[in-house]
Amino acid sequence: MSWATTFILTMVILFALFFIGEWVAFALGTAGVIGLLLFGKPTSQAAMTAIGSIVWNNSISYTMTAIPLFVLMGEIVLRADISKKFYRGLAKLIGKLPGGLLQSNIAATAFFAAISGSAIATAAAIGSVSIPEMTKRRYNSEMLFGSLASGGTLGLLIPPSIPLIIYGTLTNGSVTKLFMAGVVPGFLLALIFVFYIGIRCTMQKGLTPVPEKASGKEKLRAIPDVLPMILLMITIFGCLYGGIATPTEVAAVGTAVAVYLQSSTGPYPGK
Repeated sequence: MSWATTFILTMVILFALFFIGEWVAFALGTAGVIGLLLFGKPTSQAAMTAIGSIVWNNSISYTMTAIPLFVLMGEIVLRADISKKFYRGLAKLIGKLPGGLLQSNIAATAFFAAISGSAIATAAAIGSVSIPEMTKRRYNSEMLFGSLASGGTLGLLIPPSIPLIIYGTLTNGSVTKLFMAGVVPGFLLALIFVFYIGIRCTMQKGLTPVPEKASGKEKLRAIPDVLPMILLMITIFGCLYGGIATPTEVAAVGTAVAVYLQSSTGPYPGK
């Protein structure tokens, strides 16, 4: 079968799988394998043999063990109410900025991205806390969900980014260097989001309610709520960029610190 026919059939299969709601990873994998089989021997045989080796070698990579550890660390932070306290404390500290709690969403997602490494976990963790609070205060829904969606993408750049770990493993590159390269763009993007929200809310009144005022005592009481997340982030960045530990070891250390912080805040809250 010619390459053009194989390409067309593969694309038809791929979009058909997308149309019926198949997961992206499985749709791409299924269409790719079928495309290889349609291409014919001996190319398909060699490619199918190589696929098995590639999948196995990458799945047993030492660097890849950092992924479940970072996911576990983010889950501990989420379930232990550390993220909820962090968000509410941050809202009191920076809630008077133009945009109010929308700015808290960006700041909180940037901090949580530096802990979980997952864009989905970042948006879910901050969204589960901010959506009820901001809906109750009648924030503009487009700005609310837009700030969470855009802030969640910071997990793709700010270390420890899981996509960067996968990319570094597949290309035999340095994950530590990739992490270092993602810090400035990640926080710069967060700063751009902050400026956009501030300018938009200043020019277009009615997107946010009147900013809530927090007294000096309330701001002081909010500081202990944000310290655990800051401590965890300092631990991760300090160990990683100080050359103390590899990304996998940093994931283990960060998970241990998260467990300690969870134990110090009490048992998991009930559902």
